[in-house]
Amino acid sequence: MTVGGRRVPGSEIKRILGEKKIVGYARVLSYTWRDDLEKQIELIRHIATL
Repeated sequence: MTVGGRRVPGSEIKRILGEKKIVGYARVLSYTWRDDLEKQIELIRHIATL
């Protein structure tokens, strides 16, 4: 996760949040960029499992 231009490890987020749920957000500007959306979703899923 990037916060204020800094990368924050998933382990640090979990340490701060404890067992709270994590919500991910991804978007693209048009349907033609759907492949990029899928890549974003996979990255969010990966970060959420760290």
